[in-house]
Amino acid sequence: MELDHIEECFKKITLVATVVEGWPEVTIEQAAVAITAELGFPRSEFSVHNFAPENIIIGFASKQLRDTTMERRELSHSFTLLLKPWNRLA
Repeated sequence: MELDHIEECFKKITLVATVVEGWPEVTIEQAAVAITAELGFPRSEFSVHNFAPENIIIGFASKQLRDTTMERRELSHSFTLLLKPWNRLA
């Protein structure tokens, strides 16, 4: 039961991003810069991590920031990130 609760909390503040243009040259730091540039979020309000070979996982400080980001579905900087909700099978 506790693991289910943790997973539900994680889903509320996390997104998975797939780099569809620019991979594998896109670094985690470049992805973070793109999120800040496109959405204006301070770097302290989210974290970016490698997630499987082709994906990036983004954790946000709040559900509101996650939802605002998810509304975009796609972020384009010098590369494109396709966004989707995290789930256990992502």
